[in-house]
Amino acid sequence: MVKLEGRCLAADLRARRGRVSLVGWVFRKRSEDGRVLMTIRDRSGLGELVIDGRLVRAGILDRIKRATPGSAVAMRGLLREGVFVPETVEILSPSEKMPIDVGSVDTSSLDLLRRRYLVLRSPRMMSVLKVQSELLMAIREFLQREGFVEIQPPIVGPVTDPGIRGADQVT
Repeated sequence: MVKLEGRCLAADLRARRGRVSLVGWVFRKRSEDGRVLMTIRDRSGLGELVIDGRLVRAGILDRIKRATPGSAVAMRGLLREGVFVPETVEILSPSEKMPIDVGSVDTSSLDLLRRRYLVLRSPRMMSVLKVQSELLMAIREFLQREGFVEIQPPIVGPVTDPGIRGADQVT
């Protein structure tokens, strides 16, 4: 496992220099002129990496090329002048081709419902979940300041008529 000393979030890549550790999903990847252009996604958003194939050991470059979109990766290396020189690359969880494109307008609602776990990966859904989390936290803090006590009851469900199960005898 790649050690996370000096961990950098994807959204902070442009501002950082020096040794960094990155952990995230491969969002997009393409090769051109001996360089690999990779977009990494994590909880902070998206970050662009330019990896010059001439500066990287062959085994590491092969691992980078094997990482498919959706794969979880951990990388450690040197970030300087817009170029990332990885020293270690680990594919934590390889990904197969996605069955649906969650960002596509053509994807049917039925496909989205069947594969709800993939929809959670979309940036739009992540934004909705972050807003929902902040809103619920603000409500909780307000109620706590007002003296309310939050309780965690067991599962509470509606009382329904048992139907034939509740009959003592059938006539």
